[in-house]
Amino acid sequence: MENKDTIPKYLKDNSWIKELNHKLWITKGARFEANNRLKQKASLSNMSIAFISSYLIIINLVPLYFSQLRISPDLIGFFTTALSILLLVFTQIEASNEYKLNAHSYHSCALKISNLYNDLRIIKEIDDKGEREEKVSKITEEYKEILSQYENHEPIDTDMFKSKNLTYYEIEESFKFSIERKYYFTVKFKYHCIIAIPPILFAIIFYVWK
Repeated sequence: MENKDTIPKYLKDNSWIKELNHKLWITKGARFEANNRLKQKASLSNMSIAFISSYLIIINLVPLYFSQLRISPDLIGFFTTALSILLLVFTQIEASNEYKLNAHSYHSCALKISNLYNDLRIIKEIDDKGEREEKVSKITEEYKEILSQYENHEPIDTDMFKSKNLTYYEIEESFKFSIERKYYFTVKFKYHCIIAIPPILFAIIFYVWK
């Protein structure tokens, strides 16, 4: 038999209202986190494309302003072509992900669930058991309908929400640092590499040809 202390708070009383209340709370929170995650990815994606585009211009200016480096035109041509291909592929991939559109979708879903959550908290104050159960049943069906209309969020979104509610979930502070690290590598690391690696390579090449 499972130890009651290991049972989540919202399940201890075997109450559907409490369980539904928690489902609405964590789902809306995770969907808002998904919205934030995708908006960050959209912003970083645009920034990365802008940096790659600027690198293409900068590379072609090198022979004009640093002629003493005597860098081979073939090398300049190679990097220009390589970055052009990278920019083309990267832009197509990022555009297909539709970050802004999906972020808006998650935000709309979160708002709808938030309204249900508020309605449920009001319903909990109704004294008439029959009326209360009827309204809870209606909210349950509306919740199922909303979930069927939207894509599910990523596990990292739920983890991020939990990391901001450590006290409720009785989770150690180390969990927060672990999730934030995972979030960085999931959401931001790729874009930071795309932005940082080209100038590092250029700096190495300039040092070699100096």
